[in-house]
Amino acid sequence: MSQQPETKQAKHTNATTTDWQAEITRRRARTTAHLWGAMLVGGAVTILTAYFVATPRLEPREIVTQLAPLIAIWFFMLVWGIWPKMAEHHRATGVISLSYLVGVIILVQSPNSAGGQIWFLMLIPTVFVLSGKRGGIIASMASLLTYGAVTLAHRLGWIVPRPSLVATIVNTIYTNGLLFILALAILTPIFSSLTRSWVKTAQGAQTANRQLAAQLESQAQAYHQLQTQSTLLEATNQIIQAISGTLSFETLPAQVVRQVEQALDDWDIYHVGLFLLSTENADDGNDRAVLKAATSEAGRLAVETGYGMEVNTESPIGKAIIRRHASILSAEECQQTSQLGALALPHTRSEIVLPLQSGEEVIGVLDIHSSKENAFSTENLVLFQALAHQVATAIRNAQLFSRTNALLEEVQDIQRRYLGEAWRELLSRQPIQAISSSSLDDLHQDPSIQAMRRQALTKGETIVHSNDLGKASEPTKNTGLHKNGNGVASMIMPLKLRGQVIGTITVCDPRSRRRWTEAEINMAETIAEQTALTIENLRLLEETQRRAAQERLVSEIAGQVRASLNPDTVLKTTIRELGRALGAEVASIEIMPPPQERPNGSHSNGNGNTGMKSEQS
Repeated sequence: MSQQPETKQAKHTNATTTDWQAEITRRRARTTAHLWGAMLVGGAVTILTAYFVATPRLEPREIVTQLAPLIAIWFFMLVWGIWPKMAEHHRATGVISLSYLVGVIILVQSPNSAGGQIWFLMLIPTVFVLSGKRGGIIASMASLLTYGAVTLAHRLGWIVPRPSLVATIVNTIYTNGLLFILALAILTPIFSSLTRSWVKTAQGAQTANRQLAAQLESQAQAYHQLQTQSTLLEATNQIIQAISGTLSFETLPAQVVRQVEQALDDWDIYHVGLFLLSTENADDGNDRAVLKAATSEAGRLAVETGYGMEVNTESPIGKAIIRRHASILSAEECQQTSQLGALALPHTRSEIVLPLQSGEEVIGVLDIHSSKENAFSTENLVLFQALAHQVATAIRNAQLFSRTNALLEEVQDIQRRYLGEAWRELLSRQPIQAISSSSLDDLHQDPSIQAMRRQALTKGETIVHSNDLGKASEPTKNTGLHKNGNGVASMIMPLKLRGQVIGTITVCDPRSRRRWTEAEINMAETIAEQTALTIENLRLLEETQRRAAQERLVSEIAGQVRASLNPDTVLKTTIRELGRALGAEVASIEIMPPPQERPNGSHSNGNGNTGMKSEQS
C-alpha cells in the first residue's frame, strides 16, 4: 500500500521530465532551422555581393576561384539542411561544424580583422543552445585553441596571409553587416524562445497555483469532512456506551435523547425526539408514532400530553417509517413541519429524521433538530443511520428484557401459587404444626415472637432480636428488632422455595446479654435454605410415590376388569374395586339406553327400562 503513492509520483516525475525533454528538442530544432536559414541567406548575399563588387576589377574565373571555398561550404550546407530523414542533432552538428569551418577560413585569411573573432564568439552561445552544456564547453575550448593556434601561426610566419580583393570584400561584408544580421538571426530565436519559455512558465505557474489552491481547498474540505465523521463516530461511541447498560424500557428513551443532545453538541442540537410505534388508540387499527421522550421544553410538554401522529407520508416522521430511510430537511421544509401538535419548534434551521430499524422491523424514529442551517449533510448520513441502528438495537433489547421479566414474573407467580396449593394439600393430609428442640413452647406462644414470625412470613426476610442492644459488638444485619417480655434473643428465618414462603425456623436463646453475630445469621439462613429445599424434595418424592400408587391401583383395577368376559362380572368387579380404592361404602353402576328421536323433534328414553348393578363395598 505504501509503494503505490511512490509509484504514482515516480510516473508523474518521469512524464514531466519527458515533456521537458521533448520541448527542449523542439526548440533546438527551431533554432537550428533559423540558424541554417540565416547562414544560407547570409552566405548567398556575401557570395553575390563579393562577385559583383569584384567583377570590375577581376576576371570572373579568378573571382570564382577565390570564392570557391565559400561556395563549396554554402552548397554543402544547403544539401545538409535539406537532406530528408536526418536526425535533428545530426543536422545541428553539421551546422555547427560548417560555421566553425567558415570562422577558420575568415581567421586564416584575415587574422587581424575582427570578423573571425566575432564569428567564434557568436559560435559559442550557439553551440550551448543547440548541443547543451557539454557541447558548449567543447566549443569554447575548440574556439580558444583555434584562435590561439591561428594567431600563433601568423606570428611565427607559418601562415602567410595573402590578401585578395575577394577576401577583403568578404571581410568587409562580415565586419560591417553580415555578422550583425547573423547575430540577429541567432539571438532572435534564442530570446524569443526564452520569452516564450518565461510566458509559458508564468502561465504554468499560474495554472499550478490555481490547481494547488483547488487541491488545498479540496484537502481542507476532505479534512473537515474527516474531522466531522471522526467527531460523529466518537459521539456515537459515547451514546452507545451510555445506553448499552440500561435495560429499563421505562427510562431508556429519556436517556437516549439526553445522550444524543449532549454528544452532538457540535451540531447545535436543541431538540431530540424519540418516537416509537404503537397500535394503541390508533384509528382503524393503523400504527401511530408516539413521542416517548424529548429534550426541548415543547417536546417534554408533548410527551406529557401523549402526543402522537398517524403513520403516513404527510409528515417526515411517517415518511421515514414507511420508506425506511433517513431524510434531511432544509430550513424552508423545517418551517412547515417543525411543530409537535400545537407546540412549535421555532429555532429549527435543519432537521434529520432517522428510522429506528431493528432487523427488518421499524420500531420508531429518532428526530434531531439543529438551530444551525445545513448542520446535516448527505456525506454523514450513513454514520447517523448507524447511530440510529445502535439506538434501535438498545431499545429492542430493553423491550425484550422487559417482556422477559414480565413473563418471568408471571411464571414465578404461577409457580408460587402451585407451591402454595401443593403445600396446603400436603398439610391437609399430613398436618405439621411446630417442631421444637426443647420445652420452650411458651416462647413460641409469646406475642412478640409471633409478631416476628408473621413479619418473616410476610416480608420473606430474616428477623433478628438481641437482648443486648446497648453493647458494642460485631454489626448484624437486623431486619427487625423487637423486645419481648422475656428478653429472649430470637432469630426467625423464612423457609423459602422460589420466592414462596412455606414456613419459618425460630431460634431462641434465653441467656442474657446475647447478640447474634453476622456469621451466625448467615449460617442460620443457609441452613434454612437447605432445609426448605430438602422439604420440597421430600414433598415431591411423596407426591411421586402417591401418584405411582394411584397409577398402580388403576392398572390393577383395569386388569381385573379386562380379565372377565361376563358383563355382570365386569360391572361387579368395577364397583367393588372402585369403592375399595376410594374408601366408599356404597358404589353402583347404572346403564341407560340412548334416547330416541321423535317425529316432532323431541327425545324419548325408550321404554323406560334401565339396568343397574350395585354392590356393598
